[in-house]
Amino acid sequence: MRRPRLRLLLLLAALVALASSLALGPVRRRVVVAYLHLGDWLAPTPPRRELGGERLVFDAADPDDRAALGRGHGALRHRASAACGAECALELVGGELAGEHELCTRRIPRDWSSARVLRLELDAASGGRAGRSERPLHLTLRARGRAGWAHTAWYWQRVYLDGQARSWEVGLEHAGRFIDRHGVRQLCLSLRTDPGATPPSLRLRRIVLGERFSVERALPARPAASSLTLLLDGSKPRREDAPPGGTSLRLAAARNEVLGALLLIRSAATQASIATLPFAGPAGPTPSVRLFRARTLAVRETSSSMYGSGLGPPGHLPDPLEPLEPPTALRLRGSELLFLDVEVPEDATPGRYRVGLRVQPDGEPALTAELELEVWPVTLPHRRKLVMIYYLPALLREAAGLAEGEASLRLELEAHRLVHAHGAYLAATPALARVARYRPALDGSLYREGPGRGEGAPYWPVDLMAEGREAIQRAATEAVRWFDANAPATIPFVYLVDEPTSASDYAAAAAKARLIKEGPPPGNRLRLMITEKERHEGEPGYPSLRGLVDVWISPLNFPEPARSRGGRRELFFTYNGVEPLAGSHLLDADGVALRSWGWIAYLHGIELWFLWQGAYYRDLYNGGQPLRPLEDALTFDKRRDGRGEDFGNGDGVILYPPLRAGGPPLGSLRLKALRRGVQDGLLLKLASRCGRGHAARAIARQLVPTSLGEALGGVRSWPRDPERWERARLELLRLVAGCR
Repeated sequence: MRRPRLRLLLLLAALVALASSLALGPVRRRVVVAYLHLGDWLAPTPPRRELGGERLVFDAADPDDRAALGRGHGALRHRASAACGAECALELVGGELAGEHELCTRRIPRDWSSARVLRLELDAASGGRAGRSERPLHLTLRARGRAGWAHTAWYWQRVYLDGQARSWEVGLEHAGRFIDRHGVRQLCLSLRTDPGATPPSLRLRRIVLGERFSVERALPARPAASSLTLLLDGSKPRREDAPPGGTSLRLAAARNEVLGALLLIRSAATQASIATLPFAGPAGPTPSVRLFRARTLAVRETSSSMYGSGLGPPGHLPDPLEPLEPPTALRLRGSELLFLDVEVPEDATPGRYRVGLRVQPDGEPALTAELELEVWPVTLPHRRKLVMIYYLPALLREAAGLAEGEASLRLELEAHRLVHAHGAYLAATPALARVARYRPALDGSLYREGPGRGEGAPYWPVDLMAEGREAIQRAATEAVRWFDANAPATIPFVYLVDEPTSASDYAAAAAKARLIKEGPPPGNRLRLMITEKERHEGEPGYPSLRGLVDVWISPLNFPEPARSRGGRRELFFTYNGVEPLAGSHLLDADGVALRSWGWIAYLHGIELWFLWQGAYYRDLYNGGQPLRPLEDALTFDKRRDGRGEDFGNGDGVILYPPLRAGGPPLGSLRLKALRRGVQDGLLLKLASRCGRGHAARAIARQLVPTSLGEALGGVRSWPRDPERWERARLELLRLVAGCR
């Protein structure tokens, strides 16, 4: 009796599929075919197959699994014959539409509730070619629950797989918001790419349900012999990586500049002592070296598509920097990464300098590495602040376990000094009565030594904290008078609205702006800022903000209208970083991403770059839960309160809280990359000031051909290799050294 019933069901399924495709016409490739409606009745219940504490869902080497595959849409095929053996893989070829080239498997456990991770294990060459992919692969997971396509649920992720990618992992805690993990009956996978890109191909070997992300257990074994590797600043090796390099490195520097380098230590020992040997070089003031230990954070999922393209795969990524005082003893965990700050005095004698690094692993011979530094007859100016980093003082205090008072103020000012040393500054919006506590940061008296000494804050946001016409106008007048008297070199501004998206947002911003501009002097001089491009001007229902807004902050304002309208009163800045417009500020970006900001700022004449948060230690916009930025890479996650799917690793955290109560805040590798870009920008400006602007711009354009609004809809144009940046910078040093 089962065979006639089976034939009847298959006939009915075919009729439903035909009717659906005829009715839906152009979108028929998106239609879930009839076997998805009725195939649940025919799906076998798979046996439990354990694999080292994990559950094997699909194995391309298993004939039964291959036979149970449901053919979805498009060209999905086996790489070899039915008896392809242990190395068998299923080739998935993608298209440009969601649902194209889909693979469906029926041998799926009905209950995923005990699993944390769904892992697709791939062949090493799944990326299709060597090197990281420049275009995203859109991998869509579709899991069906109860019968009927109304119960189909999708979980979508956009990823970048390099040529050696071994797996793609989905965190089921977050996917569980979209997929009922207690009643899964069918799993489908589709693969697509951006329109116009080469169709991608993945070779799938197995699908596994597990309890842990693979990056949690992917740390390399301790090496048999200890070794040292010096790397250029801008390298960002994961703990899983073994980057090429040697025990010597050459750098070129200007005076009054701070360079960086990385020292990778691999050792079977559990502890080592580290010391810096004295500098050898010309007489007079010599450069100095400071050491930092780079702590690693486990990135389990690549940040979502809201943050643009170019983000790297999961892994243990270095970022927080813990200061070391050599000679010091350092605990080793098989692989340790140190960062070296090399500061060149303003009055250093040009010439070649050498400094040695000595590492003594316990029970092993000592290892040495040498850094050679060539100091050029070029001196960078002290005025160098490019980036304004917003922060909330309460979050900094909270993360350090401090109540408001003198101790918390000392912590804040220490954070200001740290950020200032990297070409940026912190800014907050307390009540006007409390702005006086930041006066040393505003007028520059807080910064008494080193590069950038004495440089104050060029711009500062103020919160009027008032309601009603008279109260707002009075507060504006008080703010302008305070800054005129206490920080005359700092321009205060009011943040009207953050990223307006509707006509009502525009109307509210326009109304507040008119209140201030129609008020009495000097309050009507207060600058008004908005994070927006004038894309709605002239559209019905959207009031024009021209003449009301003084400071426009958006990458889409460049090159226009910034080029034609930028002036003393109307200013154009940019903010954050989303590739391909500008290097990403996220943790899972590459090591030169933030270095691009200084070059892009020079090319477009940008005076200020705004970073939305620098000490975001509580996810205020997504449920408000406290974060552990020194332990967990995921800092911004809309999935926490079910309001969306976007999430970012390290978003809002470029400055880390103290390791212990009373300790200093910690810097990051991203701050170091930002500093390098700011200093490169100073070299470009020096070349322009001495009449070499055309040549300097040619060097910059060769390195960064397109950025900001020029790159909208394109791909990243600048290189990831730090060696390319160093070569361009050396050209600038030669250019400026030739000026008299």
